[in-house]
Amino acid sequence: MVMEAQIKARNFTGAKAMAAIIEDMPDKFYIVAKGQVEANDITGAKTTAAVIDDKLNKAMAYRDIADAQVKAGDKKGALQSIALAKEAAAGIEDKVTKASIYTMAVIQFDAGDTAAARQTLLLAKQAAAGIEDNEKKVAPYGAIAEAQVKTGDKEGALQSIALAKEAATGIEDKEKRVSAYTWYVAKPQVIAGDKTGALQTIELAKATAAGIDDNDEKKPRAYRYIAGTQAKAGDIAGARETAAGIGDKLWKKTAYEDIAGVQVKAMDFAGAKETAALIRDAEGKAGVYKTIAEAQAKAGDMAGARETNMLKTQAEDEVKAEKSGRDEIWTWTKFNYQPENTMLPDWQVFSASLKGKTASDATVAVVKLVQNLAKSFYALRAEEAKWKKLRTQANR
Repeated sequence: MVMEAQIKARNFTGAKAMAAIIEDMPDKFYIVAKGQVEANDITGAKTTAAVIDDKLNKAMAYRDIADAQVKAGDKKGALQSIALAKEAAAGIEDKVTKASIYTMAVIQFDAGDTAAARQTLLLAKQAAAGIEDNEKKVAPYGAIAEAQVKTGDKEGALQSIALAKEAATGIEDKEKRVSAYTWYVAKPQVIAGDKTGALQTIELAKATAAGIDDNDEKKPRAYRYIAGTQAKAGDIAGARETAAGIGDKLWKKTAYEDIAGVQVKAMDFAGAKETAALIRDAEGKAGVYKTIAEAQAKAGDMAGARETNMLKTQAEDEVKAEKSGRDEIWTWTKFNYQPENTMLPDWQVFSASLKGKTASDATVAVVKLVQNLAKSFYALRAEEAKWKKLRTQANR
């Protein structure tokens, strides 16, 4: 896209001119303003924000500007920009969006105006209270609670968490209810320092997940959410146990990756390596070891990083070996089921389907199945030929 290329080249004048002629793209000027903020052109970003008509995009532009100003030490300018962001947000009709955007209060707090920050969060709660759909209500309350913790209002955060929990309990879809319990109730509880409450919420999530049909693909995904949240709540053993019970390979791997990620963040590198070792997928294991090694190096533990990198290399070697094995099976199968190498019409059809295909776990699984079937068919043909010969001899 031309406008995005211009932003990348820091040609903001051209980008704004292009945005002016683009239709049906409400966030076009916000994209330009965001690029200007990233380029530290705050004056230009404010000029761009002023011409945005869409209330949400205008509010987001001024919020991003304020955030950059706080980080640059311009607290007065940040508070002015937040005031303009709030003015725009007041005109947003969608209550979910309005409740979420008001979490910009954290920037007010960082700029030194705690009273104004808490007032803004009250506006967020008012917007959330007007949301009727529990599924839509839970996320804003969770976000508000996290913002309240950041602004030092732990009591207010616990009240918002209670409202989030109430909304989560009212969600009919069980997987979505598990997601709500973990992401928007237990996670804010951990952030608020209420790990006991978080573990109690996790038990509700586990009871909900247990009620999902075993054949439903949502079940392993729900348990992945639970495992990651258990780790955040400090229950690593429980998290690993939950991950181990996930039947789906992908979601089991992802759950272990989530757990290891929490451990890396807590600088528990030894624990993260233990979790990585539980991952059966060599490629996934290598990825986790890479993350651990990078974190160790960043923390100054160069010896530990080298040791972990050796484990990463071993896992990468496993990946290469697995790929080599798959390729060998694939090459053998394509040769043996060439039309000229078999008399069976069914195999001729099968061999034609192999053309243009490449090796993968899925195709190798199919190929192995076909190989077993082939052996059975060839055995039957051999028996048939033997009995034909015996019948011919008997009829003479």
